[in-house]
Amino acid sequence: MQRDEFADRLLRVIKEKNAKKFRAAQLHLEELVKRNKSDTDLLLALGGFLNQQEDYEEAIPVLAKAVQLAPDCAYAHEQLSFAYYRRNMSDPSIKEAKAALALKENDPDAHKVLALGYLLKNDFRTADREFNEALKLEPDYAVVYGDLALSAWLQGHALAVIQLYEKAASLDPTKASYFWGVAEAYEHLNRVDEAIAAYKRAKDLAPDDMGIRQNLGAAYCNSGRSEEAVGEFQELLALDPDWNMALVPL
Repeated sequence: MQRDEFADRLLRVIKEKNAKKFRAAQLHLEELVKRNKSDTDLLLALGGFLNQQEDYEEAIPVLAKAVQLAPDCAYAHEQLSFAYYRRNMSDPSIKEAKAALALKENDPDAHKVLALGYLLKNDFRTADREFNEALKLEPDYAVVYGDLALSAWLQGHALAVIQLYEKAASLDPTKASYFWGVAEAYEHLNRVDEAIAAYKRAKDLAPDDMGIRQNLGAAYCNSGRSEEAVGEFQELLALDPDWNMALVPL
């Protein structure tokens, strides 16, 4: 690939990503990688992009190739560890996270992905220790508070879930999943009104998220607020007429 063509295609990737045309951006990246198979930076760009798009099965071989070409790159190991985690592959995830930490000891991201690997094994003590190591290095790391909330949820600690998700939301108030997590924990404690308030915050941030709106409608049902439940389910069906869960009788 000629230098001008390479630069032009790379510029297209950036433009497509900025325009949220993710499939087009991916195709341009894949073409760049195809023509520059030993370019670690391009492999990492594509692998990281695939992780962002939650296409972990495709990300793994791309990132594995990056690790093979650049075994001293902590970021490559971190990204591969995360892809393995999202594919529920605990041992490879832990192995790659440990490799990242061996290269970059004080890296909060490496501690985070190592914790996620242990979380898959239900080794909550080790996972929570690694999450907290990440927070020592980066105290305002909202995602790690969210991960700690997930760990608390799996351990059945609903009050801790609320506290941790609320901390995460205070650091990043734009993420609907934090308020969704708070809402589910309140529901678990039969505090339905507080759950509804949290679901509404989540809905405001992600109005097209069908799961949030379904749960909000169900919470209205559970609190006896039938009219609001009907209104929520009608809006759901307007967004997706085939959303059968919204047709469940009140």
